[in-house]
Amino acid sequence: MRVPDWKPPGTQLDSDQPRVSDAGDWPRDLPKPWLVHQGGRRDGSTPIAWYVEGVRQFLRIAAPAAANDRFVKKRAKPLIGIPVVGTGRGGAGHKAGDIVKELLPELYQAVESYDCDIALVTFNRVAYTAAIRARADYNLDHSVWPNELDERLREDANRLAEEAKAGKLVLFLGAGVSAGANLPMWNDLLTQLARESGVSAELLKEGGAFSQMNALDRARILDQRLEKCGMAIGAEVVAALKKHKCHALAHSLLAALPVAEVVTTNYDSLFEQASESVDIPVAVLPYHSTAEHKRWLLKMHGCVERPKDIVLTRSDYIRYDARRAALRGIVQAMLITRQSKEEKATDAWKLVEKLLKELGG
Repeated sequence: MRVPDWKPPGTQLDSDQPRVSDAGDWPRDLPKPWLVHQGGRRDGSTPIAWYVEGVRQFLRIAAPAAANDRFVKKRAKPLIGIPVVGTGRGGAGHKAGDIVKELLPELYQAVESYDCDIALVTFNRVAYTAAIRARADYNLDHSVWPNELDERLREDANRLAEEAKAGKLVLFLGAGVSAGANLPMWNDLLTQLARESGVSAELLKEGGAFSQMNALDRARILDQRLEKCGMAIGAEVVAALKKHKCHALAHSLLAALPVAEVVTTNYDSLFEQASESVDIPVAVLPYHSTAEHKRWLLKMHGCVERPKDIVLTRSDYIRYDARRAALRGIVQAMLITRQSKEEKATDAWKLVEKLLKELGG
């Protein structure tokens, strides 16, 4: 891919020249970047308003374009990521809090004006802490809850926030979490594999014979067809999922929560990737020991890193029944930990380690 020739408008901060440029041709299965000139004076004297104006120009151009971007078609609204501008090499590294404080009103207004979602992305703890503080201060004077949330839902959200801060939450993740990263949902995955195995379009259409079958039976048929072609269904699932390399906003938000235990039926590794990005490495069960990790992720149906362990067909479920019984024991231990007094946590973790040894992990 080639980034087009692009020249910033020079060092004159009062220049009227545009500061935003399209990054040119980009793979359609990846989020598209835009180039914005945010290089202020190195002595830190550049006004914060100058950085904010760059964001304003970017949103005016990029937000409408994002609405038509193929990559975000599965989202209800386009998602636009914006860094804490100017705090890298832009000369405002010591002003992260002030930058965020000035940015927030613009971003809240932009989500209304352009009907999009905006993620303010931080790359270090200083910027992240500044963003959290600025948002809390802003929320004291402004109502930023969506109008669709009634009082009961707001109370539920606040209660969950308190539970999260107290470390009392356990995450259960399904396919919907990864949909924002363009990964296929369950039925979409089966349909994709069916096309690759030669199932006719007539059978695959809505209301067709294949679509009306039980998901486990569809997987069994696909397994048999792929095997005749010298292909393994686990390997094909891996191929379909591993080409998606970017985790979604949902992964990042969930990974940032102070939770120690996570359970998923997903095969992908995007939550692990998101956890690494927030400096919380994950022990993936039943493959790794939890001894040196603050967080573990239990994969009930296997992982793309181990194609032979992927549970997809009816025979897979039968074959893995004994193994899954031990996995259920881990889940029960986890729930006991969260529902008991804190002093019982150590005993529950010992039970997890015992079950892992039974699984050979």
